[in-house]
Amino acid sequence: MKIKSTGLLVGRWQPLHNGHLEMINQSAAAVDLLYLGVGSINKRDEKNPFSAAERQLMIQNSVTPEVQKKLKVFFVPDFADDKKWMECVGYLVPKYDVAFSSDNKMSALYASFGKNVQRIKLLRRDILSGTNMRALLLEGKDISQHVPKGTRDVIAMKNSSDLIGLLQKR
Repeated sequence: MKIKSTGLLVGRWQPLHNGHLEMINQSAAAVDLLYLGVGSINKRDEKNPFSAAERQLMIQNSVTPEVQKKLKVFFVPDFADDKKWMECVGYLVPKYDVAFSSDNKMSALYASFGKNVQRIKLLRRDILSGTNMRALLLEGKDISQHVPKGTRDVIAMKNSSDLIGLLQKR
């Protein structure tokens, strides 16, 4: 009998873009079950204009059915304290074998708590970043080539004045 391997990938996904989708696909390909954390659920500001439910919808409507079968989504609040954040993740998320990260700080944090860390590659980081996607949205630019259909659908459903209002709070 094969033992199921489990992984954890946490992100803000503000909004989910093609680089994020590639990270999810890479992580899901490496494990049998992927715990996907939707982070900063307690923040609503210019850096976090999409609700946790909207981001979950972006993800669920963007991944393939094969990847969808491997995902279990968890909502993770943000803390100004890394130790509290890791304790919260430990409380919310079942035991996992590997934490996936593309970020040096997060990789070091997971490792400092004894977690096995697997680095994942970023796709076109010069263009594909949440910061850049939010700036383009604020400028009224079309980001459709940089985001999957699930994200485009959520943005189309969202009240544009609400979204622009949140983005302008800088």
